[in-house]
Amino acid sequence: MKKRLKSFYNKLKHNIKLNHKTINYVHDVSGIMRIVIFFDLIWCKIRYLVNTNEYRIFKYYRIGGNLRKTYLSKRIHNIFYKFNINENVLNIINNKEKFNIRFRNYINNDVKNIKEISFKGFEDYTSMHNEILCRSTSGSFLNSYKIYRLCDYRSFAYMSDSIINDKLLLIEPRIIQHRDLDQITNNMVLINIVSICNNKNVELLTSTIKFRDDNRIITGYVDINNGYLTGNLKDEHDNIYSYFYDYKLPSYDIIKNLTKVVALELSEIKEVEWTFTVDNMGEVHLMDANIWKDTTFTQQPEYLDDYVGLFPKFKECLKK
Repeated sequence: MKKRLKSFYNKLKHNIKLNHKTINYVHDVSGIMRIVIFFDLIWCKIRYLVNTNEYRIFKYYRIGGNLRKTYLSKRIHNIFYKFNINENVLNIINNKEKFNIRFRNYINNDVKNIKEISFKGFEDYTSMHNEILCRSTSGSFLNSYKIYRLCDYRSFAYMSDSIINDKLLLIEPRIIQHRDLDQITNNMVLINIVSICNNKNVELLTSTIKFRDDNRIITGYVDINNGYLTGNLKDEHDNIYSYFYDYKLPSYDIIKNLTKVVALELSEIKEVEWTFTVDNMGEVHLMDANIWKDTTFTQQPEYLDDYVGLFPKFKECLKK
């Protein structure tokens, strides 16, 4: 009981501090009286189910009710999640070995489990490729992958032990990314598209790029209609990393078409975020699939037309 009370107190204290910080921020940028912001914030939490950060990020203090209703908050998304997602079939994408088997025709690479090949097999495999890409059998690819180079180890045995100790058991030849993606960063750029599959009909909701840099996850907004990367690339704390304007991603139309194909093959899960990359030959590789959780980034006003959020499109996709 004491632990629950302490947890409740700490959470309440954090929320009060966050509300206070948000109210001061909004007052500074808008000039609106703090008392007005306070009551508007409470109203928006009740009426539109947004949290404090979403109120600030979506700039609710600048827009009226008709536009406020267009935003897909995390709480609203969680409500739909309960109806859209069958927890019993999530193992298809949560278990990356099962995922690789089911979508081996689209992964477009020679993926193996290091524990299922002999040491001689690993030696031959590594000698052939020199650099290999390793990932965990669970969790997102972006958060787990690591590149291993044979030249960094005294022997094949040391390299094998390091991979196993890191628990990155799925190995594949390193993908040399497209030179156009190198213009964004030398780190591996992943192109993400969220699909909604309903009654054998696939709609594409939103798109981003993501990559790791100094242990930060950097995200950029992609116009799903034309594949252009536009606006500020940001880290998880909304800090600006760099800016791109009208930059066309390579092979994006192929990625969109492929997303519709794989989404149909996984129609038992309505809503999926698919992850791809493009190699130096222009070939598309399916890298991962996960449940979409980042509802906030792609609804930042700087990426939207006339402050209209994703909720109307989200509902329309589910109806089709």
